[in-house]
Amino acid sequence: MLIEKMVLDRILEQRRSIRQFDITELPEEKLEAVIEAGRLAPFAGLVQKNTDSFRHFFVIHRDSETAAKLKALCEEARHEEVIRIEALGLGQKYPEAAKIAKAISEKPANDIFISPWLIVIAERGGLPQREEVCLGYIMENMWLKATEMELAFKICSGVSDIKNKDGLKELFGLPMDEVYAFDACNIGYPLNPITERREHEKPVKSIKYFR
Repeated sequence: MLIEKMVLDRILEQRRSIRQFDITELPEEKLEAVIEAGRLAPFAGLVQKNTDSFRHFFVIHRDSETAAKLKALCEEARHEEVIRIEALGLGQKYPEAAKIAKAISEKPANDIFISPWLIVIAERGGLPQREEVCLGYIMENMWLKATEMELAFKICSGVSDIKNKDGLKELFGLPMDEVYAFDACNIGYPLNPITERREHEKPVKSIKYFR
């Protein structure tokens, strides 16, 4: 029995990373509509018991002082990653990845801001540790909402790669005695019209029932 595709199915099929953004800035209403989708994402109820202040969104303009400080933290992380790769001898096993990591570390982290606005999400952790998983829920919700609104969306892994969590907490005014996981995304208008995506790579369909 075939099930008719719904609106959500079409959004799921069209979701993708957009790497070219228009310079036109999104109005706050659209930014906050996407953020609201992230706010509604699932969270670890046991970890966040008796509080509602565990999820934070920071909207950063690429020309702001905060953007410059965030890029500095990204550059620091990239230098540290090159040192780690060399110390563990990973360059021999992953030569292409090591080469790219070194090349990126030698440039300013201007690629962090490929759109006028970057949204950084901070999810507080605890026991059991579920903050990284919850960030995945948040990002997916925001991505699907952006797709529905025909906006360009690109995850910024450079922020989640930052090991200096204290530096991020200080930058965003978060409690230093708490644990947080961070992720980020670029969001804006696409430079070119988003065409319908008919074919794209996806995992091979693999379902196994245990009855």
